[in-house]
Amino acid sequence: MADEQLLEEQETPSEATPSEEPRRDGSGPGFLRGVILGAIVGAVLAVLLAPKLGEEEPAEAEGLVGQLRARVREASVEARQAAQEAEQAKRARFEQLMRDGE
Repeated sequence: MADEQLLEEQETPSEATPSEEPRRDGSGPGFLRGVILGAIVGAVLAVLLAPKLGEEEPAEAEGLVGQLRARVREASVEARQAAQEAEQAKRARFEQLMRDGE
């Protein structure tokens, strides 16, 4: 008879106590840890990404604008040179074709 009870206990799944079951209602220690971690990460990002105060921001913006202007000038000079080289190559090719066709 003891063997039958042991077999029945092994065959029936043991029920977990309420403290062992995971909570599905969005509460509990895991949820609280997530809220705290999210608040910490949010605070750190806010400090890192916040705009600078005082005169640093306008001076930094002027520096960035100056750098952008210089890059645009360089790019326009390079584009102009590339266009002139392409035009010269096309003219040379056209003249070659005209000579070959005569």
